[in-house]
Amino acid sequence: MSHFWLCALIQAGVLLLAVCLTLQALGWSVWPNVVYVGLGLSLISDAPFFASYLMPDLFTGIAILGSAVLFACGKHIRWPQLGLWFLLISAALLFHDSNILIVAVLTMISLSICLVTRSTKNLRSLAIVGLAVLVAFVGQAIFSAMVKRTTGAPPLRPPFFSAHLIETNFAATYLRETCPGNGFAICQFAGQFPADSQQFLWGKSKEDGGIFFVVPPEAQRKISAEDKRFAIAVFKYSPWSFTGDTIEKAAQQLISLRLDDFRCSKGLRSELDATLPIQTLDALHSSAAYRQTMPINLFTVVNYCGVILSVAYLICTLALGWPRELMDKRVRTLANWVFMGVILNATVCGGISQVLSRYGARAIWVLPLLVLLIESQALHNHGLVIHAGEEGSTPKILT
Repeated sequence: MSHFWLCALIQAGVLLLAVCLTLQALGWSVWPNVVYVGLGLSLISDAPFFASYLMPDLFTGIAILGSAVLFACGKHIRWPQLGLWFLLISAALLFHDSNILIVAVLTMISLSICLVTRSTKNLRSLAIVGLAVLVAFVGQAIFSAMVKRTTGAPPLRPPFFSAHLIETNFAATYLRETCPGNGFAICQFAGQFPADSQQFLWGKSKEDGGIFFVVPPEAQRKISAEDKRFAIAVFKYSPWSFTGDTIEKAAQQLISLRLDDFRCSKGLRSELDATLPIQTLDALHSSAAYRQTMPINLFTVVNYCGVILSVAYLICTLALGWPRELMDKRVRTLANWVFMGVILNATVCGGISQVLSRYGARAIWVLPLLVLLIESQALHNHGLVIHAGEEGSTPKILT
């Protein structure tokens, strides 16, 4: 399993690249600020966990950060840096569907602001982020075409909308009142709802509450194909309950930041032992995660403390100018976009899919990053924060 370190090193390098690009966009020196910020992220955030994770969850935060930097500082960024941001955001969107939705909504918000204010300063940034979204859709289309050509059928997507809704009473009531006349394939299981979404999707037997992976492939494709249509029908049936549930689950997701996924549960250990190649099992069995000796609870507490203190710091700084006044509008605007991205991540994952700690924790490191960016520049300048002013103007030195 030693070759898995390459993935961790690459993701850590990508994270440092994003930090460097952010510093350049703000007009701040990369060296030695990148050292301060990198050490800070390692100590007070969960970024190291996701940099070492084989799932590309780290890129959700990078997609949010990249979009925020472009919308806040786009006109100050040179074309080589813009090209690198385009590559990073495009990769993030190709890695996970939720990232597409988050960035697409941020793009629509930015476009709306431009139309309302009749401003053209963000047109270049909008074009770059919009092109990244287009690349993601084209990539998905190519992938689907290749899978269909190879297997004779398009890829099967888990019905996350349906799994989320079958946990609610109002969706179960809708099915009981309208089935079988509504034509949904999921009607055959209406008597089992409300039910746990995790068991609905991943349960491997009826006794475990499994449905999606238990039914024949033809039924799976029908349930998957009607996923969005089912969600729209439930919304029309009970819009207020649907909206209230989305807000409630988004709020739950926003504060769900535990790192339990980095400690192997008993069930996961059994599954890994049964599925991984024999040559990797010795390394797996010696890992702290497998032996459950990693102090995940301690790291979770540190993560929560870092996030809470970062939010308090940013609110005080942005609203009250304490402990450090921010005269550069780019920092203030960047923070606003980052906050929107974090809230959108919670809404997309918790309000549309499932409330899982990993979904919230994967992007929350961008908040400590903002604090570290501000404080590292202050430390580097011995208590003086140097901000590059508008193009053609003299930099501002703040005490």
